[in-house]
Amino acid sequence: MNTVHNLGHNQYQTGGVVRRCKCNCRFNRNNNPLRLPFVNNLYSVIDPEVTIPLVKLDVNVDMEEGVSLTYLKQVYHNTSKDIVECIYKFPSNDSYIVSGLEVKVGDKTIEAEIMEKVVSDQKYDDAVAAGNTAVQMKCNDDDQDVIDINVGNILPNQEVEVTVKFIFKLESVSNSASYSYIFPMELIPGVRKYINMTKLDENIVAKFDWDFNMSVNLSSHSKISNINCSHEFETKFSDDQKSAKLIFVSKSQSIDSDIIVSYSTDEIREPIITLHSDPNKYEGEVAAHISFVPRLSEEIKVAEPTEETKSDQKNWVEEDQAHASSDLVGGEFIFLLDRSHSMGGARIVAARKALKLFIKSLPMGSKFNIISFGKKHYKFYEESADLTEENIKLVLHNMGEFTANMGGTNILDPLKSIYNEKRTTESSKLMRSLFLLTDGGVEDTDDVIQLIKDNNMNTRVHTFGIGSGASAMLVYGAALAGLGNA
Repeated sequence: MNTVHNLGHNQYQTGGVVRRCKCNCRFNRNNNPLRLPFVNNLYSVIDPEVTIPLVKLDVNVDMEEGVSLTYLKQVYHNTSKDIVECIYKFPSNDSYIVSGLEVKVGDKTIEAEIMEKVVSDQKYDDAVAAGNTAVQMKCNDDDQDVIDINVGNILPNQEVEVTVKFIFKLESVSNSASYSYIFPMELIPGVRKYINMTKLDENIVAKFDWDFNMSVNLSSHSKISNINCSHEFETKFSDDQKSAKLIFVSKSQSIDSDIIVSYSTDEIREPIITLHSDPNKYEGEVAAHISFVPRLSEEIKVAEPTEETKSDQKNWVEEDQAHASSDLVGGEFIFLLDRSHSMGGARIVAARKALKLFIKSLPMGSKFNIISFGKKHYKFYEESADLTEENIKLVLHNMGEFTANMGGTNILDPLKSIYNEKRTTESSKLMRSLFLLTDGGVEDTDDVIQLIKDNNMNTRVHTFGIGSGASAMLVYGAALAGLGNA
């Protein structure tokens, strides 16, 4: 086993060979830089036992007409006697966009700039090697669902403020005419890795050993109403009720789920255009955003039917039913079930329950099949079978044998098998939908998504993430590429 010894400024001995490293990272057995797989905390690159403690977490949210800006500020304090370089990690997710990064170290504030990865790596390494404080943010090379922030040269007894700016699109809830904001639990330090080790049915509780503050500022062109929160907030309205400030009551509660804030306005059904500009950065440019919550159905008052209209309605219904019975065509439904080792326990049980519900809900006249996959894959039927009572009973009877016993996770090969399969004349007349049920990610996520996108004209793909550790990039990316839902 190679040893690592500090021989002076940026110089280390590995396996008897002295190597110079600009970024202070230690080496593994192959003499490659070793990055530590921690999330949401600052950990020393040299020694994983050296942690920069989190002392404060501030979340500030500004919401206006369907869009929110979230500022996540974390304050760390280097209590060690050494100058350290640390890695900070947080999860990436399609529900938000990382739009900015600012790090304050001592009296110096560093604001991130977008540049090519090669250029960024070189500038960061040069700055750290010269003894300067430097910050770099990039996607993790091994896990595309994780973003790395490297902070170099933190002095003893020095505080570090890491502020990440996110843009969240608020979910619109049509039936309640409201907007909904979700602050994911995984952005809270230390929670993501805890979730990955937790079964579905276990309660997850994040206990605070640091100061946590959260404020939400709501603003609208019309009066705000019906504010609902998943956790306890103090709420104060402005005099015209077009703005409100919510303060999280942190002393009396812990976080056991995502923080959700929903609200409505008097004119939420009306289209509103909001203009944004930043003359300091984008001179002469204006961005426009339109938002509204659509009304999917209108309340229509209908007069009491007479005997004549009742007779007409009966005839119309009978004609419609006959027309539907003759013209209704089902689809071809393929269920791609993850049975890799990581699906063990509550996850495979949840997947089986979902699968039973799907099959029982399929329209008559359909065809269906189940493809189990792990390291290899196999089909329940050689080709998609008719949706008959006999076939449904056969599948449900054998579903108890669907266990997590198929090794690793290989999604690409079963997808290729599906797309390359020559469909029968009867099947080719049906719209084909694929339902992917999985709990994790794969190394070839980009290839999987591209393959789905290349075939989205003949197969629609819907995805279901099983468990809190499911890869957001895979689940959301595959559904987006397949013109389906996640």
